Amino acid sequence: MSHRDTIIIRSSTEHDSAALTRLAALDSAHPVHGGALVAEVDGTMRAALPLDGGRAIADPFAETAHLVELLRTHAAALDAAPARATTHRRPALATA
Repeated sequence: MSHRDTIIIRSSTEHDSAALTRLAALDSAHPVHGGALVAEVDGTMRAALPLDGGRAIADPFAETAHLVELLRTHAAALDAAPARATTHRRPALATA
């Protein structure tokens, strides 16, 4: 990796199942089921961390140790964040 690479940490979606399956196969691991945080480098998924406490999976052919650490740090921050109360805002009334 270089300092020019773009790293994105995000929650997985239903559209990630193929990429998660591929990543698990590369890592000789079971596929991630349920929610996960994923790390993408320049648009390619390189690592994933299940939110249920399972083992991280990563591409063994790429530098990923730092990505797994970023995922763990992000997951810990999410766990430590206070639950946000949802607020419902009324739509603004149009004035004539």
